[in-house]
Amino acid sequence: MSNKQFLVLALIVALSGIVGGIIASKWLTVAPLLAQNRNVQGTILTAEEFRLIDKDGKTRALLKMRIDNSPSFSLLDSRGRTRLSMRLWSDDSPSIDFLDENKNTRSTMRLWGDGSASLNFLDKKGNLSVELGPGISGLPSLSISDKDGKVRGRFRISETGLPSLDLNDADGRSRAQLSLDGKDKPALKFFDAQSQLRAITEMTANDAPQTSYIDQAGKVRSQLKLWEDGIPSFVLFDGNDTPRASLGKTILNESQSDDIEKTAESALYLFDETGKVIWSSARAAEQSGSQ
Repeated sequence: MSNKQFLVLALIVALSGIVGGIIASKWLTVAPLLAQNRNVQGTILTAEEFRLIDKDGKTRALLKMRIDNSPSFSLLDSRGRTRLSMRLWSDDSPSIDFLDENKNTRSTMRLWGDGSASLNFLDKKGNLSVELGPGISGLPSLSISDKDGKVRGRFRISETGLPSLDLNDADGRSRAQLSLDGKDKPALKFFDAQSQLRAITEMTANDAPQTSYIDQAGKVRSQLKLWEDGIPSFVLFDGNDTPRASLGKTILNESQSDDIEKTAESALYLFDETGKVIWSSARAAEQSGSQ
């Protein structure tokens, strides 16, 4: 083969390679481009699930559509356990869950369909420990539960805007309640196992502290009071709300005594069933001194 023939053959081979490359490039790149175009709309990438993996190929974040057609976003730890989950529920209300290493939900935040928000804390067994959110009336409340999930303490605001704190027994009954009335006077109430009010400590209209002890019929049977001037008194009542004995400062009216008396701090009075004074230490002392 002469040099001229060799050059012609080399030129033919080169041209064949170029043409073949162009043809191969055109036909081999069409399919991938078409596949990409199925998921790309301008600069938006669409799919039903996206996964973010680390350098070891482990999924660390997951964005997907749930079975009920609601979106969710999860963050996973290095062992593939979900530790944070965000989602929209079927009513379009959002929530965020925080999970421990055993995949137990320990805290959850949610905005409900009615616009109210809640924040809950759970123990390792999944029992509700602390709940912050709207109560039954839809007003703010904070509830604290025991290890069995039973509410043992609740702080709430009433419909009239007044605060109260309840302490509950194991059966969920309120046994003690601290509250403010409409005039911002505090009161501490105690209840028995039948939810009957049995004692109340409160501030009177004159800001004098007073404690009343109540029987099962709801009648005040004894009352301890500190008057505005600092003088104490203790009164015993019968079942008809009539005072039968009084120790300390006692204000008498005309139906109780023929003469209105200003008692001493240590005076003791006894009354009959109508509330009339039948004996007093003050009178006894006067009679003893006059003899």
